[in-house]
Amino acid sequence: MAKEIFLTPRDLEFFEDLYDLVFLDVDYLQKVIYKSSKAAIYRRMKGLEEHGYIKSSRLAIVDKAKPAGRSKNVFTLDSKGIEEVRQIFGDTKWDPRWTDGTPGHIYHCLEMANVYASFKIIENEEFGLKEWLNESRSQYRFAEGRDGQIKPDGMLIVRQKASNGYAGVMMELERSKQRKDVSIGKLKRYNRYCELECFKIQESLSVDIKAPRIVFISLKENEMRNLILHTKDVDTSKTRGVLYTTMEKILADPYGKIFLAKGSSDPEQLYGIADPRE
Repeated sequence: MAKEIFLTPRDLEFFEDLYDLVFLDVDYLQKVIYKSSKAAIYRRMKGLEEHGYIKSSRLAIVDKAKPAGRSKNVFTLDSKGIEEVRQIFGDTKWDPRWTDGTPGHIYHCLEMANVYASFKIIENEEFGLKEWLNESRSQYRFAEGRDGQIKPDGMLIVRQKASNGYAGVMMELERSKQRKDVSIGKLKRYNRYCELECFKIQESLSVDIKAPRIVFISLKENEMRNLILHTKDVDTSKTRGVLYTTMEKILADPYGKIFLAKGSSDPEQLYGIADPRE
């Protein structure tokens, strides 16, 4: 019989982040939540899993620079963890199919978790993180058919400390081989969403925002440049602007001037995530 376990505030924070991000690994837990040795974290994970709060599985590590055959643990919520989150938030929307994704889907979740972590733990005098909406909470259907829905990889609500106002940022983590027509289609749907002012009635948004900004994150600089070229002629006039950056830059300095902007009079000028649009 498993030894009795008492939940800590850090455990509850872990469950909340799992609810928002679906999958997490020990690197995230060490950096963001438990901030102790990996050995101590794995012991804690074992106890939480034995008591039905979380589930773990092995994920192959894909790294061309190192030998194949390595893997790591990834964690997601189990029934008692979901119930704890329900007690915190009053209700939950959890679909077990979310945890049945392919390895590519799981890696995508872990990459978005790293993006969220950078906004959560890096301090900034001007801006702060109000809320993160995961893919499920940030998606919105405004019309019937394939082209009537936006489905970001996540959405940030950024608080501007001086004015106490809020800015919405839809996040798109781009795949290395994403086709031009897919990126164009996304921007057309975002522009329509903003034109209809759906952000004013979307129930998952807890604060008032103006039209959101769209941020594309590419894994490599050349992929970002290609994306800028492919999307330069798409009408995005109803959005608050479209920004482009790389994963390396957003992990290092998320609130900094690391973004190129669609339609800027100086194509090499760098902007911050909530800078005024020209």
